[in-house]
Amino acid sequence: MEGENSSNRFEKSIYIGFLVLIAWVPLPFGSKYAWAWPLFEIWVYVLSIAWLLALICNKADFTGPFLKARPVIFIFILWLLWVLFQITPIPAAWVNVLSPQAAALYASTPTA
Repeated sequence: MEGENSSNRFEKSIYIGFLVLIAWVPLPFGSKYAWAWPLFEIWVYVLSIAWLLALICNKADFTGPFLKARPVIFIFILWLLWVLFQITPIPAAWVNVLSPQAAALYASTPTA
């Protein structure tokens, strides 16, 4: 029973952190301070890591809507892998085989 209570408290604290984030985020953006974006990003990362650690330690569960959204999440992960594939540079030897014109263009371009 104690494990369920601490698990429930941990989930509630993550949820409260999320609600605070939603309430706070619009406030500094009206004044366009440079510190607002990194602080927002760090807060999102901290909440995400806390939730992932809770999942790993079995202190949180996937919700029903999250489980029902598996096909959409799978497509999103495939899209992220496609973007990763596109931004990964390929070796010069492969470029020379796949597109000799692009290899010649890269060879003639000075690098910094």
